[in-house]
Amino acid sequence: MGYNGYTEKRKASNEKYLKNFVKPTIRMTPEEKQIIDKAAEKSGKSFTRYMVDCALAAAEGVEE
Repeated sequence: MGYNGYTEKRKASNEKYLKNFVKPTIRMTPEEKQIIDKAAEKSGKSFTRYMVDCALAAAEGVEE
């Protein structure tokens, strides 16, 4: 069985999966991005995973 292309079933599955997430936008300088990219690489994480992990760690203990 080979690749059959992007099917309607695959599209529906992707849409169902993506409904569980949001996609925030942040702005930073190229220099800030480069610093974070290096830190993420050193930690073995993707840029996005590193950003989420850092934000969650910073938010720990913050009262509502």
